[in-house]
Amino acid sequence: RRRGSLIAAAALLAAAALLIAGCKRSADSSASPAATRAATGGNQAPAGATPSVSASPVDQQYAAILSAVVGDEGLVRYAALAQEPLKGQLEAVVAGYAAEKLPSESDRAARMALWCNAYNANMLKIALEESRKEGFTTIEDVPGVFDQREVTVAGEALTLDDLKDRLR
Repeated sequence: RRRGSLIAAAALLAAAALLIAGCKRSADSSASPAATRAATGGNQAPAGATPSVSASPVDQQYAAILSAVVGDEGLVRYAALAQEPLKGQLEAVVAGYAAEKLPSESDRAARMALWCNAYNANMLKIALEESRKEGFTTIEDVPGVFDQREVTVAGEALTLDDLKDRLR
């Protein structure tokens, strides 16, 4: 039963990770193809496409984590994510999004990328934490995870629902 619950959580997070395709600031030209696939949910920009926003160091670190823990089938390998150094790197990414400066309102693409990547990174961290607790079934069954539990993005305390609303 626990394995089925972990698979359900993995599927939910894999779907969230696929949102990266719409949240990507840009691919680092030095990033490996695997890292680029992970950061874009497997959807690379067409050849010759020019990204409008530079990937931040936090985005690059997050893409590297996804490359290491998201398999070709799109499922998150939580056993790998729960181990160091990846666990610490994910915590650093979440802290990085918390400390990042919010792009100006005129740079809508960068704002959307920050909110989306921060949502996904925080969701990955929360799901990892919750999946380790006794009685965990799915992230959707964790009381208040979306509408009460706060995360910090660009210095502002928000719920996951708040972030999702901003993305809309």
